[in-house]
Amino acid sequence: MNVTKRLKAAIASHQKGKLGFAETAYREVLAEEPENADALHFYGMLKHNQGDNTEALRLIRKSLEINSNNPAAQSNLGNILVREDDDQGAADAYLTAIMLDPTHAQAYQNLGVVHRRMDDNDRAIEALSRAVELAPKNAEAWHNLGICYILVGTIEKAADSFESSVQLGLRDGLNAVWQARVLCALGREEIAAKHLERYLKEDPKDPIARHQLAAIRGEWVDRASDDYVRQHFNDFA
Repeated sequence: MNVTKRLKAAIASHQKGKLGFAETAYREVLAEEPENADALHFYGMLKHNQGDNTEALRLIRKSLEINSNNPAAQSNLGNILVREDDDQGAADAYLTAIMLDPTHAQAYQNLGVVHRRMDDNDRAIEALSRAVELAPKNAEAWHNLGICYILVGTIEKAADSFESSVQLGLRDGLNAVWQARVLCALGREEIAAKHLERYLKEDPKDPIARHQLAAIRGEWVDRASDDYVRQHFNDFA
């Protein structure tokens, strides 16, 4: 068996969501080369995709025992540890990934989120600022940075961060409405209205977004539409 070709086929199938074929191929590679660090790493990610984080952590840690200089594996280890509520372990993994690859923007972003979870907003802002410096078009990183600035009371920087986030675009409807409300609270009503206008071009029937836009514009709304009430209740439920 050509191990390299088989591993590439496994990874390609994994990326396409063909987990059954990918798992078989990873197993075949590891039967041939039990110490193949890449196969262990990617097979670990597949087990994570299948919901088996215990096995995922075992495989990725074994991969890192063989090759500790893989920033992607370190970062993925951190991602799984977050799911397991091991924030300190995740932070250590992200820091190792960054040490190995100082341009790893996603690791900086994830580290910032973990620091926020740990109520260390100063370190969160430091990491997320580096993330947007490395990847200025990352809407999610700007969004998280804005939250951290709010938490420390730096309102103008929070507004700038949220404005950057919405200009880049978060496509989820509830995020669009929530961000519009935050922007209004931060004094950026015009940006909030434009953000909802853009979103409504994609989903013109969203009753919550339409109601929120009318409120921002100061249009008289005698009562919320039936669609708004129904959708709002469903989201709450």
